[in-house]
Amino acid sequence: MGLQIGKAGLSNGDRIDFFKTLSGWLNSGGGRMSAAEAVSNTCDAFSHDEYASLRHKMEMIKREVRGAQMQIFEALRVSGLGFRPQEISIIEAAEKSSQLRQAVPSLVKAMEIQYNGQREMRMKLMGPLIIGVMLMSAC
Repeated sequence: MGLQIGKAGLSNGDRIDFFKTLSGWLNSGGGRMSAAEAVSNTCDAFSHDEYASLRHKMEMIKREVRGAQMQIFEALRVSGLGFRPQEISIIEAAEKSSQLRQAVPSLVKAMEIQYNGQREMRMKLMGPLIIGVMLMSAC
């Protein structure tokens, strides 16, 4: 067993991209693609380049969902990729109510709003933090 360098999980931005890709596949072709096929295509997209270290986890999700061993939310939960409980709960509710094609784009919008809000807040707090450090070091 060797040391593998790369991503161990999905960051906030990566999770947004994952669900955005899943949403695109779910709604492609007028929504005729099965959810299992959409998950498979999404996992394939997140198994290359900078996500190569996540390939085995993506393959597990793909295998479990395509083989009907697990529902999508269960596969995401056990994947160890860092999906938040809230995200999994939304996918679970959408999957159980057959509303996955409508819920995933809404989830993406909500995640983007939250991510952008957190980023803006950090940027706004950075100025006072820098000034505080400068004042502390001047003393």
